[in-house]
Amino acid sequence: NIYENMGTEMSWPIEIAVEYLYIAINTCNLAIEYVNSIGSFEEDEKEQLESEAKFLRALYYWIVVETWGPMQINKEPIRTAGRVSRRDPEQDIYEFMFEDLQYCIDHLDPTAEPGSHASWLAAKAFKARLALTYAGDYYKNRVGVDYKGIDYYAVALQEAQDVINASEGLGKGLYSSYEDVWNIDNSFTKGNDEYIWAVSFWDEIGPGNRYNDPPTRPREDEDGNPEPWSQLFTRRPDGGGGNCQHLWITPRFYSQTHGVGGPSLADILIRIAGEHENYTAESDSIKVM
Repeated sequence: NIYENMGTEMSWPIEIAVEYLYIAINTCNLAIEYVNSIGSFEEDEKEQLESEAKFLRALYYWIVVETWGPMQINKEPIRTAGRVSRRDPEQDIYEFMFEDLQYCIDHLDPTAEPGSHASWLAAKAFKARLALTYAGDYYKNRVGVDYKGIDYYAVALQEAQDVINASEGLGKGLYSSYEDVWNIDNSFTKGNDEYIWAVSFWDEIGPGNRYNDPPTRPREDEDGNPEPWSQLFTRRPDGGGGNCQHLWITPRFYSQTHGVGGPSLADILIRIAGEHENYTAESDSIKVM
C-alpha cells in the first residue's frame, strides 16, 4: 500500500520498508528450511546455523512489531505472490520471537565469544530487552496481552543477570572511562568490551565496493529490471550518511499515528524528555536537541 493523506512526512511509499524487512524474514525462513532438509550438516553445525537464522528472524520481527504493531507472521517460506495480507496480534509476534530466541539460548555455545554472528550471550541480552518491553504499560494495559501467568519483568531480570554474570568470562563489561566508549579504536565488533552483538561492515568504503549494499531487489519494473531500493535504506558513507532504516521510519511514522487513532511521537517523547532543558515541542512532533 501507499499511505496517503497522512501528512508530508508520510508522502513516500512505506511499503518499501515493509518489503525490505519481510524479504529478510523470508530469507531466514528459507535458511531454516534448507538447513533442516539438506541433511549434510553435522548436528552441532545445523544447530548453529538454525540459531543464527532464528536470531535474525526475531530481530526483524522486533523491528516490524515495534514500528507497526500487529503485522503478519510468516513462519514458513513464501514462494508465490499473494494478494491477501493479515494483521496478527502483537502477542503472537512476541511469543514467536521468544520461541526463536529460546531456541538460540538452548542450542548455542555459552562459552563462545560474542561477535557479529548470533551468540548465546546476544540471545540472552536480546530476550531480556524484549521481555522488559513486553512487560511494560503499553503491552499490559493498552494492548491487553495475556501473559499466561509469566512475569516478564522477572524474565528480563534473570536473562540480564545471566548476561552480567557471563560477560566477564567472555571479555565483556562496561568501560570505566567515558573516553573509551567513544574511542574509534574500540569501534570493532570483537574489539569493543561493551559490544554484545553488532553488525560488521566491510571497512573499505568506496563507489566500487558493494559489499555493504543490500541484495538486489526482487521487485521488477515494467521492463523486467530490478527496481531500486529507496535511498533511505541504501545510504552509503561515501554518499552522505549511513543506513538510517529503523531510526528514521519509527519517528516519521509515529509522528502521524494520531491521525489514525494512535499516539503522536510528541506524546511519547515528552515523557522521556521530561524536564530536559534542550527540547522544543512543535505541535505534532518534538525535537530532542
